[in-house]
Amino acid sequence: MKIISVLSFVVVVLFCLSFPLVGVAQEFCDSESDCDDSNPCTSDDCATFVCVHTLEPSGSHVEDCDDGVFCNGTEGGCFLGVCVSGSPPDCDDDIQCTTDDCSELQRVCSHNAPDVDGDGHGDINCEGLGDDCDDTDPNRFPGHLEVCDSDDEDCDPETFGNRDQDGDGFVDSACCADSNCGDDCDDMEPSIHPIQNEVCNGVDDDCDGDIDMASEGVGGSLTKLHFPDSDGDGYGDPATSFALCLGEPGFSMLGNDCNDDNPAIFPGVMICGAPANPTSVMVCMGDGTFALGSCDPSTKSFCVMQPNGTGICLPKKG
Repeated sequence: MKIISVLSFVVVVLFCLSFPLVGVAQEFCDSESDCDDSNPCTSDDCATFVCVHTLEPSGSHVEDCDDGVFCNGTEGGCFLGVCVSGSPPDCDDDIQCTTDDCSELQRVCSHNAPDVDGDGHGDINCEGLGDDCDDTDPNRFPGHLEVCDSDDEDCDPETFGNRDQDGDGFVDSACCADSNCGDDCDDMEPSIHPIQNEVCNGVDDDCDGDIDMASEGVGGSLTKLHFPDSDGDGYGDPATSFALCLGEPGFSMLGNDCNDDNPAIFPGVMICGAPANPTSVMVCMGDGTFALGSCDPSTKSFCVMQPNGTGICLPKKG
């Protein structure tokens, strides 16, 4: 009985498909054009003023079923009176960071890096598919105007702004793109720039990071050792020294003053020794120290202190 039932069903289906479709409501017509249902999978006829829609064979009308839309796949032919839907293209590129879409305009799958900051440029860190060096900042992307600051606005480390306020032809060192910066260490002074000759003035004239050092390090320091000359006699106190430029006021390159509080005492000058020994004297030597001496005993001379603190040997009267 079951076999007879199945066979009966198949026979009924085949019988129905072999005859024109009859709808619940009849469509009346004057000509075949009145019966066009825009379905490529039916044959439309007008028979005795009534429209008849007959199924086309399965697999037929492949070109007619194609809707020309790329992103919904290529449609198959007819089957049971309808076009078989196509399978959309698989646009998944298996890259986690990309957004995968189907472009109907270009009729291809597109794979785009994320653009979190909405500046129109994808994140460069997404498999190199984008070119935005900072996808969290909408003011940083290729082609953006580079200004003088510490940021790389145009995502090009070779550019860092062009501020040159002193007009010396060198960009302000405050203009940077990451670690690449301008080379003018003082953009308010036109005499300070990388090709300026270094002079001894307490300033880094050539912007090499060294003050008062010969350019390119040739020749060493431009400063010389100086000693404080408090009394202005041209001889400095040997106890203290400074590296200074030549001609620094209040200093001397000679550090051999035996008494820097008395301008009359310097190397070669004599002062009187101990009062208990009037013939003793002390002579200021070339190294800034006193050496013990005495007046000429043959003349019975003794030392007499002068108003300026120096001493002279005078012969004893009588």
